[in-house]
Amino acid sequence: MDELSQVGRALVELNEPELIALVSQRLAEGGDPLALVRECNAAMVEVGRLFEEKQYYLSELIMAGEIMKGVMAILEPHLASAPAGVSRGTVVIGTVKEDIHDIGKNIVAMLLSGTGV
Repeated sequence: MDELSQVGRALVELNEPELIALVSQRLAEGGDPLALVRECNAAMVEVGRLFEEKQYYLSELIMAGEIMKGVMAILEPHLASAPAGVSRGTVVIGTVKEDIHDIGKNIVAMLLSGTGV
């Protein structure tokens, strides 16, 4: 976790108020919204690692996903105005009919979004 940014550490530590403040501050200072998404993506990879190693429980994984959704809601309007990269194609993602467990799908969708897909 040492290589994570301050934004990434706040997400891994599930510190939503600090994360929102950091993201808002970076945006107000003209920070690159795509860079913020990438920092959050790196943090979500770390959360996944902690979950795999049984250092985080499912509740922490879900909480990190919900916090990430909130951050993406803040970043989305800024991403629309960010310079577009090279399109790598289209991804269609979904869940099995009537499956209410969509945390994995949501995390994958956010990670793909953060890479510009």
